[in-house]
Amino acid sequence: MDKNKGILNTIKGMFSGSKDGPPDKKGNKKNQYFLLLLAVGIAFMLISNLFSGDKPTSSVMTASSSDVSAKDEPAFGQQKDDLTMAISKYEDRYENELKEALEAIAGVEDVIVSVSVDATETKILEKNTVTQSQITSEEDRDGGKRQVEDITSDEQVVIIRSGDSETPIILKIEKPDIRSVLIVAKGVENAKIKQMVVEAVTKGFDVPNHKVAVVPRKTKGDS
Repeated sequence: MDKNKGILNTIKGMFSGSKDGPPDKKGNKKNQYFLLLLAVGIAFMLISNLFSGDKPTSSVMTASSSDVSAKDEPAFGQQKDDLTMAISKYEDRYENELKEALEAIAGVEDVIVSVSVDATETKILEKNTVTQSQITSEEDRDGGKRQVEDITSDEQVVIIRSGDSETPIILKIEKPDIRSVLIVAKGVENAKIKQMVVEAVTKGFDVPNHKVAVVPRKTKGDS
């Protein structure tokens, strides 16, 4: 700022002219015009220096985006782990229920059950459906007429608000479908008992026959 003030004072002194000697009006006008242009140029330079500065770069934003991505990866992995655990819980539940039921059948002993499910439970939510229909009449070049009906449908989940929380209305919860069932047990070498075991699984757990495998368990004497 001191440097700028010095330049302005110098210009001011040049405009004020010299106190010694008689004034030359014609020469003074030329000098004043030249000095005026010089002053305007210097003023623009000073203003540009005042308002010029380093513009903020986007490196901070880039780093922030990278941090967010890095934080999102474990969250996604955590969701996969939660899904795997939920599936395992359903499989364990089915296996325990089947084992208990099959061991209650006469002639069936030492049961081992392995169940595989497709996914977790499915929640059926309450939805409001809005359907709109629009009929448009069209006429071709030959004079033929036809009507075109355009139907649009929009579904929105019904939500109950309680304070700051929102909860969807659940109509029902469907258990996951069973992909396959493997049963290893003593006594199923008997065809009649094996048939009873297959029926217990297919009818009790709504599993088709081709997804159920029943095999006899090896005894101590078997090699």
